[in-house]
Amino acid sequence: MAAAFNVLANDGLYIPPKLVEGSTFGERREVLKNTEARQIKPMLQTALEGIRHAAGINGYSCAGKTGTAQLVEDGKYVKGQYNSTYAGFCQTHDPRITIAVMVHGAKVESGMFQGSQLAAPIFQELSASIISMWGLPPENIPEGYSVGVPSTVWETEENNAEANVADVAAEGEAAEETETSEEASPAPTTDAPTEEGAETQE
Repeated sequence: MAAAFNVLANDGLYIPPKLVEGSTFGERREVLKNTEARQIKPMLQTALEGIRHAAGINGYSCAGKTGTAQLVEDGKYVKGQYNSTYAGFCQTHDPRITIAVMVHGAKVESGMFQGSQLAAPIFQELSASIISMWGLPPENIPEGYSVGVPSTVWETEENNAEANVADVAAEGEAAEETETSEEASPAPTTDAPTEEGAETQE
């Protein structure tokens, strides 16, 4: 599950997971088109927004999905027991962390067995701890985007970039117009005719 969500975090690139730090990676390969992965990211961000109090982190965009599946033993469902899961990544635009959480055998009688109730808060705590440990600064969230409003950071950044280019172009045109107007300004005349002697010229 962690590897699958990591594919989405890496825009379609599968990176074999490793258990021991420093061990060599296996073959990396594209298993999903970049555009398709980018379409799914905001969907997962929207899903997280519904339980932001349980899985979100203020100042950081995250994306993820809950899972609640009834436990199976010997080919039969176990009454009242579930696997509570949550998987996702932070930060949505440029993910640094992918985490998958599973709580095995969560019991209905405890009142805390759904993914949003049990696994999501663990995801939140782990993400916040890693962000703090790494010292990652809060995101520079573009204008028009907030963690509370499902949207994609890259789309807003692209729009802002286009707007900045337009502003620079407009400033350049304004500067050219100013220079042109200064050059074209006629010198003031001191012998302008008075109203009595004024003549209309065509």
